[in-house]
Amino acid sequence: MKKKNTAPSQVKAILCLMVSLTATLIVSSFIYFLAFYPLLDSRTTRIAANIGWTCFCLYAFKKLTERHTLWWQALEESPNTPKKN
Repeated sequence: MKKKNTAPSQVKAILCLMVSLTATLIVSSFIYFLAFYPLLDSRTTRIAANIGWTCFCLYAFKKLTERHTLWWQALEESPNTPKKN
């Protein structure tokens, strides 16, 4: 029996990634301004903490979406290459 391709189309994968990335950045900035921003005194530490927090959230987003979704596989597939059996 053939394996069923359950990966979404490239357009759907791109749309899902953009929406989920936007939601992740909104939630992470909300958490940053509620939790970290009041604790930091100088402007330099606020900027450094914001950059570090954003990079951590983007890294976690990429790792979690690679592990738990098929969106990255849909983006890496080339529509012109023949499918392997």
